[in-house]
Amino acid sequence: MSLPRVRQFPRRFLAAAALLLGACISDGPDQTGLDYVQSQGVQLSTPLYHVTFTHFPVDSMFATELPLSHFGESLLVVGRDGPFRATARMGYQLNTKAIRDSLANGLNLRLYALPRTITGGSALKSMSTGRDSVTLLIQSFAWNDTSGRAYSDSLVSLHRRILTSYSPFSTLDTTFIVKDTARIALAAAFADSNADTLQVCALNNLRKRIMTDTITAHNWLAFVEVSPLGTRDSGMYRFIAEGGTSASNYTAYDAALLLGTYAKNGANTPTALSPYPTGGRPSVNYQVLHSGSSRSLLYGVSRGVNFRLNRGRLLDSIQARLGANFPVTAANKYDARFFVPYAEINLPLADSLARVDGRFALDMQLYSEADSSDPLADTALAPVRLNDSLKLYPAQSGASSYGSANDTMICKYRKHPVDGGQRQLIVYWRTDVSVQDTFLLTPDGKRHELGLRRHTGWQRYATLGVYPKDSSADVEVYFNLSGGMEPNSFIDPATGQVKTVYADLKQRYWRPGVSLLNLRATHSIGNLLNRVGGAKPEMFLKPAERMAFDTAQTSTGSYLRVYYPVLGDIDFPRENGKLYVNVDVYLYPLRSSP
Repeated sequence: MSLPRVRQFPRRFLAAAALLLGACISDGPDQTGLDYVQSQGVQLSTPLYHVTFTHFPVDSMFATELPLSHFGESLLVVGRDGPFRATARMGYQLNTKAIRDSLANGLNLRLYALPRTITGGSALKSMSTGRDSVTLLIQSFAWNDTSGRAYSDSLVSLHRRILTSYSPFSTLDTTFIVKDTARIALAAAFADSNADTLQVCALNNLRKRIMTDTITAHNWLAFVEVSPLGTRDSGMYRFIAEGGTSASNYTAYDAALLLGTYAKNGANTPTALSPYPTGGRPSVNYQVLHSGSSRSLLYGVSRGVNFRLNRGRLLDSIQARLGANFPVTAANKYDARFFVPYAEINLPLADSLARVDGRFALDMQLYSEADSSDPLADTALAPVRLNDSLKLYPAQSGASSYGSANDTMICKYRKHPVDGGQRQLIVYWRTDVSVQDTFLLTPDGKRHELGLRRHTGWQRYATLGVYPKDSSADVEVYFNLSGGMEPNSFIDPATGQVKTVYADLKQRYWRPGVSLLNLRATHSIGNLLNRVGGAKPEMFLKPAERMAFDTAQTSTGSYLRVYYPVLGDIDFPRENGKLYVNVDVYLYPLRSSP
C-alpha cells in the first residue's frame, strides 16, 4: 500500500474548500460549509486535511442477489446470451363470449421487435449477428371458473402467484399447463430495413385446451410464459409489451393474443387481445437469471457488491501520514472522530472481465449501510439443514439499540412439494406464529437478501442473508441500523457547482474502456471513521435499475437513455484473490466534547 500525499490547508483556504467540496452543506453564496457546520455546534480543528491512499486493501467483498420485479414494463426480453437467461410472462383474460367464439378460427401470439430507430437500436443488430433464430418454449397456465370459485378472486390469487412473485411454472399444478413451441427470426427482426418486425407464434395446444370447454359462459385466464428452449446460446429478443393505450399510439404493436384466422397481408384481421390492465399497467413481467460467476456485479439482474474497509487500518494509515497532527494528543484535546466534507473511492476495472450489451454507459449507485451483525466476524452464518429447524436470536444482544423486541426466529428449510429442485425457506417468530414468510429459492449457493415482515416492537428493518444449497442453507440475520445512497453527482472544480448534465457525469458511470470507477463515498467514509458500538459499516455498490445511456447519441449535451433491457456482467481485477481500491478523503478532526 502506498501513501503518496497528504495536503494541509490553512484557515484562509477553509471557506473556499468547504464550498467547493461540500456544496451540499452550504446555505447560500455568503455562507460556507465551514460556517454552517460550526453554527450547528460542530467544533472543527484549524486544518482541512486531504489524504489519498492508493492500493488500499478491501477487508471483505461479496455479491448479493436482491429480488427484482419488472412487472408492468412496456418492453420485455426473452432468450439466452452466455450466462444470461431471460423469460417473459403475460396475462390475458378471455372473459366474453365474443372472444371465445373467435378462437374457433385460430389462436396466435403476436410479438413485435423493438424498432431500430429506438435509442441504442444500432446495437440490436450487432447483438443478433450470427444468430438467425431463437427457439422458444411457450408455456400457458390456463384456468377457467368451472369449479364455482369466484373468477375475480382467482384472478387476484393467480396474478400475485404467477406474475408478480414469479414462481416457476414447475411449481404449479401441471393439470392447467400446456406447451407450444415457436421460432423467432432475430436477423429479420433487426434487419437494416426494419420494415417488418412482426413475429407470429401459433398456440395450437392452448387453443385446444380452451376449446374443450363447451360452455361459452365460462371465464378464462391464460398466463403465457415465453422462454428459450434448450441450452444453446441463441441471443436475446427484445419486444414490445405495450405500445400505448389507443390505436393512435401504437396499441397495434402490443404483445397480444390474435383470436381468429391470421394470414400475413391477408384480408382477415383477427381480434388482438392485449394483456389485461391492473393498476394502470399491463400484466406483463420478465426475469433474467445468471448462471456464471457469483461474485460479479450484474446489470439487468439485481446483483450488487458489498465491500468493507478495515477501520483500524484506515485510522492507522491516517495517523502514519499526519504524525503529530493526528487528532489524539497527550492532552486528549481531540478524539478519533472526523467531519468528512468529501470522500471518493476508486474501484479498479478491467474490460477483459466485463460483458455488456452494446457500448453503453451504466449508471452506478453507492450505498452507505451499517448492520448489526457480529462486529468481530465478516459473517455470522448459521446452517439450517433440509427438513430441520434453526433457532436464531437476532435481537438478544444489544436489543435496546436495535428494537424493543427480543424474540426467537425459527427458520425451516424444505423441498418444494411440487418441484423437488426448488427450496422453501419458512420463517416465523416463536411469539407470533401467524407472522410467517415463505421464500422460494433455487439452491445455487449464491447470497440472496430477503426482507422479513416487521415484528411487533421492532424499530429496524430486518434482513436475512441466505446461501441456499441442496441439503442446507446458511442464514445470516441482521438489522439495517442506518443507510442511505451517496449523492451521484460530482462537483465541478472550476465553478464549485454540482454537475447535473448526464454527459458531464462520466466519473460515476461504468463505461467500456475505463480503468477506474469513481464513486462518491462521503457518507460511507464518514460512517466508517465515526462509527461506535458493534455496528459494521459497509458499502454497497449496485447499478441503477434501467439506467443505461448511449454515449453515441446526445441531446442538448446529455446522453440519451436506452429504455430497452440491457444486460451486463462486470467483475473487478484481484491480486491473489484480494481487491484493492484507492481512497481519497478530505477531513476535519473533531474537537472532543466538553
